[in-house]
Amino acid sequence: MADTVDVKRLAAWRQRLERFERSGLPVTRFCAAEGVSVASFYVWRKRVAAARTSSPQPQAGTGSGQAFAPVTLLGAGAMTVELPGGTRLQIPAGNVTVLRAALEAIAAADGRRSAGGPSSC
Repeated sequence: MADTVDVKRLAAWRQRLERFERSGLPVTRFCAAEGVSVASFYVWRKRVAAARTSSPQPQAGTGSGQAFAPVTLLGAGAMTVELPGGTRLQIPAGNVTVLRAALEAIAAADGRRSAGGPSSC
């Protein structure tokens, strides 16, 4: 079971890696500021990238810091997603890969908007 990644830790590292991208700091300085080792940074960056390319796994719960809750689409209509920061996305149902990429981009923009930063995708 060594390949299983804890969902909460994965989410925390996704957020940490997003902070790194926004920080403009070198890896060593960022890791020192975050209190994590450089080796852990690279291991988790690889795990997060692998999780993005693998098929999404259903997750229980809707609160507790999760970006998405499991959704079942019925029919081929459009789907509307409204995020806590007020961002709203309407997209036709169909290609799961495109839908996931759009939701990740809009969630990142919504997070920046909630934090007072620019909200462009």
